[in-house]
Amino acid sequence: MDLAEFTGPIEVASLSSRGGGRGIVAKRDIKFGELLVVSKAFSFCALDAANPEVYTVINPITDSEDSGFSAVAATRIAERIAGNPKAVDAINQLYAGPAHEPPSQFKTVPSEKVNVARLLNFDEDVDIGRIQSVVTFNAFASESLKIRGIVPKPELPVHLKPNGLFLIPSLFNHSCAPNSYHYCLGDFKILRATCDIRAREEIFISYGPEGNSYFSRVKSPVMAKLLPDCNCSLCIRDRKVGEAVCERRDRISNEISSCTTASAVQSQIKKLQETFKGYANADQEAMVDAYLALETLYRDRFDYPNALATIFKGLQYVGLQVMDTSLRGALPPKSRDALPIKLVTTAGSRTGGILKHIGVDGCIMVQGIFESVDKVRAAKWLKGAVWLHDKCYGGGKDLFRERYPHLSHHEALLQLQLE
Repeated sequence: MDLAEFTGPIEVASLSSRGGGRGIVAKRDIKFGELLVVSKAFSFCALDAANPEVYTVINPITDSEDSGFSAVAATRIAERIAGNPKAVDAINQLYAGPAHEPPSQFKTVPSEKVNVARLLNFDEDVDIGRIQSVVTFNAFASESLKIRGIVPKPELPVHLKPNGLFLIPSLFNHSCAPNSYHYCLGDFKILRATCDIRAREEIFISYGPEGNSYFSRVKSPVMAKLLPDCNCSLCIRDRKVGEAVCERRDRISNEISSCTTASAVQSQIKKLQETFKGYANADQEAMVDAYLALETLYRDRFDYPNALATIFKGLQYVGLQVMDTSLRGALPPKSRDALPIKLVTTAGSRTGGILKHIGVDGCIMVQGIFESVDKVRAAKWLKGAVWLHDKCYGGGKDLFRERYPHLSHHEALLQLQLE
């Protein structure tokens, strides 16, 4: 797939409430799935299969160990600056933490061919301390999109995961309930909207802390070292609910994984729901995991009607509404051509970042259950999967077929025309 850098309907805005004094806002109304940014890495460190060297350094910013490619990122950037001195302007425009003066503006720095002969010849002093700070606050772990639907490759060890610094994506502020998400294709980072976004509204991404509440997320390395006082809408609500309720939520969620019967999971789901009173469905990430656990138990018993009903219920927690919950009987011609799902999330959400795989995989699970008994409904749900995948990733049928090779020659997919 050919890629080129792209900046959509966004702009950098001064935001005095932000640590770096800036953020990204929408220049106009933006629709769900709209492409926001395609950014080639300023610096990218990935595995050399012939010589997988491993490095470990002490990061003076976080007072912790950096290993693998995150440990060498600052050195790689310094080398690029030596080979292209103008590149230092790009680094100096990025936030480098509270110990450094926030940059006042951001201008795209024209790329120039790196003079390889000058990689170790510095015309001016290079502030490696600032570079390290920029990397600490802005670099991303950058694994590329994975093939789905087949036996997955083993997860890469942390020290061998690619690490990249991307200029414009570094300007997006964090929220645990973001209204956009990001993913990588090689050394390109791509951002898309997870919901409709109003003009002048700030656009957020998630920096990746896991957990079902502020009190668990704050213990993650990202939050503990870099964002100890997250004030996104979701964290504010968690603190208002209180630590005791959130700890109960975590405990119930952990207990569900050890349940062996559907009735036990259902009982725990009712208790879990009580800890989310007042939360939007798409902010209840723990409910997604709970319904996935319940669906697995039904499917293992070959109880497909209940498995389907459980998937339908679970999809609402990633911001989708199931438009056709029928399990049998003839479909009217108009219903055959209609999408089985639609997006109902109207704001940033906790599960917006997992919509792109939980939502798509959920549609494919429904398609797989129907495949042997109802070809019409199977084709309808495959259409829903391709539509949602295209909204989340772009690439149309071609990228879908590449990522889901076991479905690449499905008759319904070959005939499908995206709307």
